[in-house]
Amino acid sequence: MGKETTKAPDSIIAADMSIDGDLDFSGTVVINGQIKGMVKGNQAQLGNSGTIIGDIVLKDFDCGGMVKGSVSSERLSMR
Repeated sequence: MGKETTKAPDSIIAADMSIDGDLDFSGTVVINGQIKGMVKGNQAQLGNSGTIIGDIVLKDFDCGGMVKGSVSSERLSMR
């Protein structure tokens, strides 16, 4: 069995950042701040301090923060 490697995220939305609008991306993003809008992309990790107010469409979503909206994901983990 091969070892699973962890790749660094392509982008990080810091806890002191707020985005008012949709987020559409192709790589990996860590969200520790707040997004008001749709989040659509490949892979995202929502940190404990992160908030998404809007719908989420992702291939892989690791949710540790607050979501107010619908979630559609091929793989979903919640902490």
